[in-house]
Amino acid sequence: MALEGEERGTDQLLRFLEGAPANIDKATEEGLDLLGEMAEQKAKTYAPVRTGVLRESIRFIRRGFEVLLSSRVFYAVFQEFGTRFIAPRLFMTRALEEIRPLIAVVFRDKIEAWLQKRGE
Repeated sequence: MALEGEERGTDQLLRFLEGAPANIDKATEEGLDLLGEMAEQKAKTYAPVRTGVLRESIRFIRRGFEVLLSSRVFYAVFQEFGTRFIAPRLFMTRALEEIRPLIAVVFRDKIEAWLQKRGE
């Protein structure tokens, strides 16, 4: 009797988890996109502005399970890290440091949303 109940429970669990890897990958990608957008917005907020070109050039790029924050202007690196004439602005570093505590929260929320959807 107990074995029969366990088999039913196992079958239910397997059905529940069916498609889990693909869906967890999708939830992870959505989380990375959200974190990338947040980092991009924060970096734009902190970027030094003279003409606005640097600020407008800041973008996030997601490559698989990696998010990069970048700028297409050559002087972004000098503004970020400084030179012997310019103090470091650290606008991208600051943005990334501010979203760091949110990483676990975003992924937990995305995966919980998927689990709740599957449980309905």
